[in-house]
Amino acid sequence: MVLFTGFRLILVVQHGLLLGTAALAGILYFRYFRRSWLGASWVVFLCALSPEATLASHALLTDTLYAALAMACMVLFIEVSMDTESKGASWIALGILAGCSVLVRPVGYALAGTITLLGFWNKQHRAKHLGCIGAMLLVLISYASYNSMRYGYFGITQLGGSQFFGMAARFLNVAGIEDVPLRKALGPIYA
Repeated sequence: MVLFTGFRLILVVQHGLLLGTAALAGILYFRYFRRSWLGASWVVFLCALSPEATLASHALLTDTLYAALAMACMVLFIEVSMDTESKGASWIALGILAGCSVLVRPVGYALAGTITLLGFWNKQHRAKHLGCIGAMLLVLISYASYNSMRYGYFGITQLGGSQFFGMAARFLNVAGIEDVPLRKALGPIYA
């Protein structure tokens, strides 16, 4: 029996991400709440055995990957914000992680927006924070450009604005549209 093939490989990776997320939560607890190995171990235990996280790591969902990316963003953001000597590469890594979180789940927009806004709060790191925003934009614009070349639309997802119609168009009854010019325009596309 080969462990690292097919669906088993995905399960191993997802469980690794779950354990990594739990470990990052334990690190946050230990470094910023209380220097207690017992408390940090308890946080890791609770995070790793949370029913929702465990079920998500057994399925082909984006929950586990997003949780790992969000936790890594949180840890890295706190670390670079608290460190007056933080390197620009750490801020760039933060931007890449935040950009990837947007690609994994739409709620990543909130994470990316929060990191963007909070980064300007600290006056010491504003110049380095621009590297974070640049890296985030590079990831997102690269993906949007790929979508433009491959699928014909420039964007992260088609679920928004005028693109939403394209996703719902298969449910459209073109013959039932009363507006004749619109019906003629949509007829060849969606009929």
